[in-house]
Amino acid sequence: MKRTLPALALVALLVLAGLPVGASAATAPADTSVAQVSTNATSNNSTAPTMASQVRISPVDFEASYLQIRASQPDAAYNTSGEFAMFSLSESVDAARIAQTPATAQVLQGGHAVKVIYKPDAAPPDSESLYELELFFSDGSRKTVDLYASNTEQSVAAASLQDWQPVIDDAQEFASDHGYETSPEAVGEYLSWVNERADLVEGWLSDKAIRAVFWVVQGISNPLVILLGLMALGGWMLHRQRQHGDVIETLQRLAGRYQQKMDRLQNDYQKAKRTADDDRLDEVPQIGANADFYEDALGTKSPSQLARVAASGAVCRRDGDLEELHQGVEDLDPDDLRDSWLEPVLRHGVREKEALNHLLAAVRWMETEYQLGHLFRDTREQLEELLDELQEQESRGFAPGDD
Repeated sequence: MKRTLPALALVALLVLAGLPVGASAATAPADTSVAQVSTNATSNNSTAPTMASQVRISPVDFEASYLQIRASQPDAAYNTSGEFAMFSLSESVDAARIAQTPATAQVLQGGHAVKVIYKPDAAPPDSESLYELELFFSDGSRKTVDLYASNTEQSVAAASLQDWQPVIDDAQEFASDHGYETSPEAVGEYLSWVNERADLVEGWLSDKAIRAVFWVVQGISNPLVILLGLMALGGWMLHRQRQHGDVIETLQRLAGRYQQKMDRLQNDYQKAKRTADDDRLDEVPQIGANADFYEDALGTKSPSQLARVAASGAVCRRDGDLEELHQGVEDLDPDDLRDSWLEPVLRHGVREKEALNHLLAAVRWMETEYQLGHLFRDTREQLEELLDELQEQESRGFAPGDD
């Protein structure tokens, strides 16, 4: 027993003496390896290209004089003219934002397109305003694009009406001053009233002149009196003609030209409507292959049919009577689109925002291709408001259908 104790003590001393050396030797290589891995990771992160640095931004050309985009610095700065601008992206973007309030940005086509909408006061007349479009990508990178906006108060209108706009404005002002509304029907009624008044005044003047001459000739036999009376009457008629003749002639000419223009526009509308029905829905770039979904679900084969469904709704015949199915965009609510008349389309896998963009694309097709903005302008504005509400819900982290 006495010999065993010194032996155990000697073994313990040897073990304690060897532990620091072994631990140090084992630890040193591990620390060096970790440091090397950390250095490599940092190097890779710093040299890897980001989506923001690789993205290519291309303006979408609508071939309309009131919508123009010109690149002052490709992928970095653009001059835009009109109430909105559209860009296509080579890299998918998660979100887009414009901090300035008179303009908003929307992400379309699954992140491969961005639409910038300007309010009418976004740019001063005959001047430009600078807006910064921020693009956010899934890898955490982001890019800022400078937009110089001008002529944001423009709206989609029939190109053939531009030269006639001053005449129409004058007619609307005259009608408003006399208590009429400024709609085409009300202005037409006002011009008809002016024509009737002009004919009445002209006829009244002629009748009064004839009667005056007759009674003077019958009542007075003195040639001198007759001559003086005729001279006075001629002077009075000449004065009246100089005072009111130009006004009557101008109003008659304006009414006739306006009626001719209204007839021409009505003929152009009927012709454009027949031609639009010949287009295929898949010819609209924003819809493309999704056209089959709308034909199966809504029975629409052309952008004209889809735009009219969005604007006026749909009806069906049951038991010999017409029954209204829906009222188009009037019945759409961003909170329950899946319970609306768009449900058969959404059932095919089309998202809510995508479906609204398809309707908007069909409406814009009718405005830009056939100058029918006076028929679809209200529908376009309602669709844009619905898309703004959906965008606002997504920015708050809420999507339609969430509890």
